[in-house]
Amino acid sequence: MVDVSLGGAAGAAAFIDTSASTTMDLGEQWLKHGNLVMRYVKKLRNERDWVCERLLVLQENWAREKQELDIV
Repeated sequence: MVDVSLGGAAGAAAFIDTSASTTMDLGEQWLKHGNLVMRYVKKLRNERDWVCERLLVLQENWAREKQELDIV
């Protein structure tokens, strides 16, 4: 099993052996590991989306609190 603790493109690239000598080798590897790579990429995108949503909520809360402090 491949270590998926690497982040981003490095983690996805870890599934594919880039030392393959021919395009056919890479194609065979993609057929073998492609679904796993795509699931990993989808997971990373979902995590990124969650972080972005959370950041927006925190920014809105901070702006609201700052406005309340300015009023007082």
